[in-house]
Amino acid sequence: LSGWTCFSIAPISILTSKILDVDPESLVALFLAANVLANACEPVILGRLGLRRTVLLGALLLMIGNVVKSGSASEMDRLDGWRVYLGFFLTGLSQPFYQCTATYIIVSWFPEWERTFATGVALNSNRLGIGCAFVFGSLLVKTSDDVLAYFHLLSFIST
Repeated sequence: LSGWTCFSIAPISILTSKILDVDPESLVALFLAANVLANACEPVILGRLGLRRTVLLGALLLMIGNVVKSGSASEMDRLDGWRVYLGFFLTGLSQPFYQCTATYIIVSWFPEWERTFATGVALNSNRLGIGCAFVFGSLLVKTSDDVLAYFHLLSFIST
C-alpha cells in the first residue's frame, strides 16, 4: 500500500496540481526523502521496539499519513495542499518499518524451504502497489471531483 500511496498522484498529476496547488514531483520526492530518513533510523528502532512493534509503527504511520492526506474533508475546496504534503511525508516515513523488516519476518515465520518464495513475494509487493497506483488512479479518477474519493479509498484501505 505504501508504493500505491507514493505513486497515487502520478497518473492524476495534472488534475491534482490544478485543484490542490501541489507539485506532484515534489510529493514523490518528499515521500522518498522521508523514506531515506526512516531507513537510517530503522535499525535503531527495530532494536528498541522489536519486530512486532516496529511493523505496527509503520502501519500506524501509513494510516495516519493517508488519513491526514484525505482528512475528513467532504469537499475538495477544504482539502489543503499542506495536508497532502504532510500525508506523503508520513507515509514515506512508514515504508522502511515494514519493507526493510520483511527478511526478519520471513526468517521467523517461514521454514527454510519456503523462504525463497516468500522473499520474492515480499520484494515484489512494492511493485504491485506501484502498479495499483497507475491502474486504479487511471480508472477511478476521471475528473477533479474524483480525487478526494480516491484519497478516501487509500485511507480506508490503510485502516
